[in-house]
Amino acid sequence: SSVSRSNSDSWDIEDENAEQLIIEEDSHRGPCAGATTLGCAVPPPPVRQIAPIVPQQPAKVALSQTEKPAPIITPALSEDDEEIIQSVVQGKIPSYSLESKLGDCTRAASIRKEALQRITGKSLEGLPLEGFDYESILGQCCEMPVGYVQIPVGIAGPLLLDGREYSVPMATTEGCLVASTNRGCKAIFVS
Repeated sequence: SSVSRSNSDSWDIEDENAEQLIIEEDSHRGPCAGATTLGCAVPPPPVRQIAPIVPQQPAKVALSQTEKPAPIITPALSEDDEEIIQSVVQGKIPSYSLESKLGDCTRAASIRKEALQRITGKSLEGLPLEGFDYESILGQCCEMPVGYVQIPVGIAGPLLLDGREYSVPMATTEGCLVASTNRGCKAIFVS
């Protein structure tokens, strides 16, 4: 059924029925999160035991003590870009400020991507950078982009888990999502 109102002063009978239906449907739900901590008489739902997910370890290739991991090959960078990348890696320039400092969103994404590869030691070669208009997303839908996968990919972190630091790639068009996640990662990191 539909609810129709000719103006804000008149209500159809259907409105009352719809309101009652909402109340009835909501009453079938379990207790809210606060109810379990406030000592309500409603028992919590039973906890199901779920076997932990154990990630499969990739086959390790032993390196002799003289061998080093293969370097990440990146395109030639200008001397200025190299200096900025080093400053980001060393924490002297925050990654989130590159767009405003450089005035070039594509260059900022390129520098951020290279800095991330150096910090993590992981290649982002499969993540395209060229062919996307980074200016169009500035302040709109994805902060700190390092590439795109049909939608922009931003990076949050480092996230400290079990004593290890992780960078968290996030493909999103949700405004402020990466920035707020990044702030949360930093709060966890310093706590």
